[in-house]
Amino acid sequence: MILPAPNGPEQIEEYIMRETQDPNVQMFVWNTGSGAKPSDVNTAISRDFSMNRNLFTPDLKGCTVLAVISRKGVFLGHYWESISFDPDATQRLVTTTGQLESDDEIWDRTVRKGLTEGVNVKSEGVPQQQSLTDFARDFSDEHTKAYLIRPQKSQSQELSEEGGAPPAPEAEWGYPTRWAEMRTIVEGLIPAVKKPGGWTTRVYMPVSGSQEEVQDQLDSTSRGRVLFKFDTTHSGSRRKPVRRAMLWSEQQELHSDEWNGWDE
Repeated sequence: MILPAPNGPEQIEEYIMRETQDPNVQMFVWNTGSGAKPSDVNTAISRDFSMNRNLFTPDLKGCTVLAVISRKGVFLGHYWESISFDPDATQRLVTTTGQLESDDEIWDRTVRKGLTEGVNVKSEGVPQQQSLTDFARDFSDEHTKAYLIRPQKSQSQELSEEGGAPPAPEAEWGYPTRWAEMRTIVEGLIPAVKKPGGWTTRVYMPVSGSQEEVQDQLDSTSRGRVLFKFDTTHSGSRRKPVRRAMLWSEQQELHSDEWNGWDE
């Protein structure tokens, strides 16, 4: 694994752009359906460390990403604001009682059940969400850590402030109750992340401006990008190559771990 020069954000920016444009990189977010307007879906994958991994998601502008990393594998989930946190009308299914789903019912279906049971509806030939429960055994070592990458505020809060409304109290920014629920679910499935330093929240500022300005920033900079890399034979400081796992959000390094896998 070639790492960015440790000289500051500009070097990380160049590195993230180069790595996320690599043709071998695998996205952990995708759409479902065909035609001119495919549908957004929450997605989650788990990958072991039997081979090199290069995984990323672009265009975060209100979405939440969950990453759980051990020395055996990585779990990565991408959750849309418009699906789970502030659901659009089109996301509401009709329940058995003939009523449209409530916000809590949508959350239960698209996030809680995704983490605990998985969502086996196929899109792009794979389940939309692999269950964290099914891979819990791979996230039990003392080096396991979890990362929640989420926006500072909700889109509705930002729009209200742009319209002249006073800002909400900081404790109410975004979706604090939902993010706390995600942490509770993950800690229930993966007790290893309850240790001090086992959980990290990274808050990002979504890009702003016109639709064209926003897309230009997302296309030409590292804004809204999350990258995970794993190398089975990283040339580290030890005599033999080591295994190395890394996670970045935009220009910030979140996770860095290397270990000798040869004697395991």
